[in-house]
Amino acid sequence: RAVFAADFESRAASIMRDPIDRLKSDQLQPQPIFRDWVQPYILEYCSDEVLMRSSNKAFVGSARERRISTQQLRRTSPALGKIKEIVGKDITLLSALFGLLICDHGQLCNKSGINSVLGGSRYLRCCLVSDVLISFTGQLPKTFRELSALAKVFDQCVKEGEINDNALIQIQACLRTIFQVKKNLAQKQQIQSKPLQSNNVDDGKSKGTKAKISITKVSKEDREFSLSLIKTVLIAAIDAMQEADPQQLFLNPVTDDIAPGYSRVISKPMCILNIQKKIDSLQYVRLEDFNDDVQLMFNNCITYNIGKDNSWFRTEARRQNKIFKGVILPQARSIYKTKTTERLKSLGKSVSDDNEEGVDTDSLKKVKKRKRGEGALSFVDQAKAGTSKLDEAETASKSEIDALPEFKCTQENHDLPLPSMVALASMIMSDPFVVRLLLDKSFRLMRKTLPEKEIPVQNKSLPSVLQLLHIIQFSTNTCANKGRELFIPGSGLVKSKIDTSSNPISDSDKASATLRYFVPRITQLILDLAIDKRMSVGGNLNEVSTHFVNDRPITDPAFWRNASSMNVVVSSVEGLLVQLLRPGQCTESSLKLQLPRLLVPFKTFVSEGQVINDRPFWYSLANSLLSHRTKLTHVMRDLIITFLLDIIQTSEEFITSVAHETFVWLLNEWTHLGNVIMPVNLRLATLSRIIKDTIEKEKFSSAWKESLENKNNSFSLIQKEYERLLNGVPKDKGEEW
Repeated sequence: RAVFAADFESRAASIMRDPIDRLKSDQLQPQPIFRDWVQPYILEYCSDEVLMRSSNKAFVGSARERRISTQQLRRTSPALGKIKEIVGKDITLLSALFGLLICDHGQLCNKSGINSVLGGSRYLRCCLVSDVLISFTGQLPKTFRELSALAKVFDQCVKEGEINDNALIQIQACLRTIFQVKKNLAQKQQIQSKPLQSNNVDDGKSKGTKAKISITKVSKEDREFSLSLIKTVLIAAIDAMQEADPQQLFLNPVTDDIAPGYSRVISKPMCILNIQKKIDSLQYVRLEDFNDDVQLMFNNCITYNIGKDNSWFRTEARRQNKIFKGVILPQARSIYKTKTTERLKSLGKSVSDDNEEGVDTDSLKKVKKRKRGEGALSFVDQAKAGTSKLDEAETASKSEIDALPEFKCTQENHDLPLPSMVALASMIMSDPFVVRLLLDKSFRLMRKTLPEKEIPVQNKSLPSVLQLLHIIQFSTNTCANKGRELFIPGSGLVKSKIDTSSNPISDSDKASATLRYFVPRITQLILDLAIDKRMSVGGNLNEVSTHFVNDRPITDPAFWRNASSMNVVVSSVEGLLVQLLRPGQCTESSLKLQLPRLLVPFKTFVSEGQVINDRPFWYSLANSLLSHRTKLTHVMRDLIITFLLDIIQTSEEFITSVAHETFVWLLNEWTHLGNVIMPVNLRLATLSRIIKDTIEKEKFSSAWKESLENKNNSFSLIQKEYERLLNGVPKDKGEEW
């Protein structure tokens, strides 16, 4: 390990900082000894057949299928054990391993810098980053702790089979720290403000006049009175909060001994004792400062305690926060306002109507409407009275989900940590087991907008999930430049303010276009597919369908143009097709209406160079069809085959594509079911149709001969599937082929 570490440190600058030139294959030469030692085990991990098949299932039917035990599937790999043995507890070698994985992932970046969010088995190195971080037994440095926390949150989500809103909040908190959002935004604002100050500010010296500066003068007596009053009010508020917290859940500071890993997840801890100390030392000059600390305390509890096992802590935090917001804080503001007004009147000063302390005017109106004989309840009494009216089963507040701000920055070499935390975070997010959870959540959120009659942008979870997916599609580019160029696309709620002339998005704002233009198209497509099923034979609208079917035209292809450059949109439509073809989701008559609707976007995507080589999509599609087993009817089979052939015939790359390989593989798998689904003659007729409709016979023959000469070319896997299929046909038919 000492030799590995010394050798790597001498090459670290070139390996971890120099951007990857995708046109050169020997750019990592000379390679460190450590790479030669660990690379075989990395390749063994990434070529595990079970892991590859699981990672290529981008769209699965239920939470049970999405729920993966990473401890059994990934961390029992002998290759991972060897990698852990080589790295040991050495931080230098851990950094070296991550640096090499970043280089490997950056090699996948294409010329445009934008890759599909469906990496599948190609992105298994992203799984390896998470597995190594979580299972590392040494003491992680501070720079790695947020990454470890992010990996653990995603790992828990994979085990549960879903990403809930509480997990989404915690993911955003980790990313804000890793991406240094506050620091980067502050630097950006500082740069933007410099020319403004130099051009527009008059210092008063050039004209011999004094600059006009507006200063609000506050007397010493007024300030002392305000601080004393705030202290008195806040002491009463703290007493009321303790009455509402009989278990003393928020009284004392939380340590890592009580809550493992708390310091890694929560960067600014807060408790009632710390708030009391700030009150005693007169650190609160405004009630809103006190409110900020209380909200921080409750939000920390919700952020840390994720998962079903910790739901009680989240419910308790929301219960107490509702008491605070609905009873304690309004009463504190009311008392502060009343006492301040009485003092101003006694001094003969005018009383301002400005609500400087942010007083809850609605609460004040309620206080004024009370009967005189009733009297004002104390903080403690009001807290007790309000407790019974609370809904303890309240879910996570949508206001707590806040997408990351949009920004772009370029860091200098000396500012870059080794390895890049930004690049590693993008790899952790690109884990194929995580991506399919994000896509599933986006599907469920889009479907949720239909019965609730809300537009997609009203749901804060949906823009946040789409933003994470947009970040993922740039992960290979981020690793290619070693985290030097950090670009976080916006959530799409507002138009991009970034100059896009030099970033991978080109001149279009894809985040905004996805949320505002294409998400409504996708939700409309979901609704149309559901209505088609209801109008088909057996549906509850079948009797009246003859009056409306002609009034529901298929979508204009122009609506889907340029969508292929937005991989998040393409993946969403792919998921719709996979879900539609699962058992129980469609019928023979409904497919006759539904497939023509989906044909329009798919033809557009394929003609623009997408989908045809998207292995996770084709593998998921084939598995959906195979899940029917022998219950797939011949009518449905013919409809699906015709649909797929209509899609692929528009591609010029089909002969060596993943779609071609998967199509023949699917025919082979149907062969194992006997002649029920695909008789021999039909299999051969389908193959002939493929070559006749999509490939010229001469090109097919030429590709076959080249594959015989070079077993590792792009057609070799397809040739193997053809040979496997032809081995099961009569001898005379095989010789003819």
